[in-house]
Amino acid sequence: MKVHYRDGSMERYISGYRLAAEHLSHRLVDVGPEQHELVYPVVFLYRHYIELQLKSIVNDGRILLCLGDGFPEHHRLRELWDLARQLMQRVVVKIHRSAGSYLSSQNMATISTAIADFEAIDPRALSFRYPALGNKIDCLDGGDFIEVEVLSQRMRNVSEKLTDLDLACVLLREYQDHVTRLHGSDA
Repeated sequence: MKVHYRDGSMERYISGYRLAAEHLSHRLVDVGPEQHELVYPVVFLYRHYIELQLKSIVNDGRILLCLGDGFPEHHRLRELWDLARQLMQRVVVKIHRSAGSYLSSQNMATISTAIADFEAIDPRALSFRYPALGNKIDCLDGGDFIEVEVLSQRMRNVSEKLTDLDLACVLLREYQDHVTRLHGSDA
């Protein structure tokens, strides 16, 4: 089977990491003794999905606010989340108040809690990729366990909230492009 991979769009990366994490986490229940090894890629895939989604929101927020494009190249979820949230709050004030419905305190708390959890066990995006680099690694030793079904359910909830924020950015960018086409770049 040949798979096309040269699209390179951020959306494909985001979707790919999320789908891979979902598929693997569903399979984890059925694999038997290998489940302890497979938890590492599952957690990494979910964490990387969040990171990419936040970077996409940051990029779109910067574009909407005419700040250029791009996103930080680091892997610190808390800093990415803080920046994404700040940009979206500015978008609501400067561009369109309707986007504010995606910034409800409940949505923000759901995302913030998930990010705090990931930061607590994997602050530099290394713990679930490498066995030992002087960071908090191997959270499965010493009685620490990850309930994969609970993680999967929580990530579906977080994914809905992040997807809503991203969709708001996409729709606002389309609206902004439409206004620009109708009225020129001064609009």
